[in-house]
Amino acid sequence: MELLELHLARIERLNPALNAVVTLDVEQARQTAHQADEARSRGVNLPLLCLPFTVKDVLETAGLRTTAGFPPLSEHVPVTDAPAVARLRARVAY
Repeated sequence: MELLELHLARIERLNPALNAVVTLDVEQARQTAHQADEARSRGVNLPLLCLPFTVKDVLETAGLRTTAGFPPLSEHVPVTDAPAVARLRARVAY
């Protein structure tokens, strides 16, 4: 959770000028970080557990607006993850 909060603060500070993060799901990130911290305290040790990550906006992420920088997709919210996103999520699942 502590690492996530550091990243969120950095995004808040720098993103207005950079516009690097298109869609930010803070609530889900905090929930996932809390679950990851609990898993780590139970001895779960996965390679990417507890590491915050971002997904490029060209990769569909279930439940999150994914635009690929294309205005007609400005409200596109996929129902499934792109394979790369699904694999990444599986590496941090607990």
